[in-house]
Amino acid sequence: MLTPHLSRWLTAMLAAMAGCNEVNGASDLAARGTAQPTPRVEPPATTAGTDLQAPVGDAGVVPAGASGANDAGLRVVPARPTGGKFVFVTSTTGTGNLGGVAGADGRCVTLAKAAGLGGNWAAWLSTFPSVNAGERVGGGPWFLVNGTPVAASPIDLTIHALSHALDHDENGKTVGADFVWTGTLAGRGTSVDCAAWSVDVGRERGDVGNSSLSDREWSQSDTNDCSSLRHLYCFEL
Repeated sequence: MLTPHLSRWLTAMLAAMAGCNEVNGASDLAARGTAQPTPRVEPPATTAGTDLQAPVGDAGVVPAGASGANDAGLRVVPARPTGGKFVFVTSTTGTGNLGGVAGADGRCVTLAKAAGLGGNWAAWLSTFPSVNAGERVGGGPWFLVNGTPVAASPIDLTIHALSHALDHDENGKTVGADFVWTGTLAGRGTSVDCAAWSVDVGRERGDVGNSSLSDREWSQSDTNDCSSLRHLYCFEL
């Protein structure tokens, strides 16, 4: 039989043990209740049909055949014909004061680069008696930037007719019938050349070709005041 003293001691011990169990149980519940699930990492989403090739050269220029180029509003650079060179009539015009033949060449290079064509270029210009356009442009064949054949060799430029009028600009757009500074007939200087393409005032005049023609008048069809605004022919070298 338990004494009163022993009974009170035993009751206190049982109460203490019960309290510890409650605390431990509460702690376990709390831990389980606040645990966070490990988030699932999803793979990045992909978009079908985005196979547009990266621009090459100047921004906004892509090679011909790049998927989605037209939809993206990018300018397509034409494929250069095998063994061929490009030729174009400039989209811009200027007076007969071109900064000489070298200045005209620079204009061709600038426009070709902006159009993504690259390469080295020379303007179809002569200054009498020392500079002849037919000797400046090297050998062909030459094609418009849309791939249309223009001339197979220099003899087609100087004696024979062109295969097609030189009527498209560096961007492949049709220029149509307009005058072009040349100072050139049959590949040689005519002496009518705005004082070697250095003036645009006074009585000086310059010979011009017609970009809509494919006979010899593509290079020399008229004579204009040097203050007139005219195109240039640009040949890839």
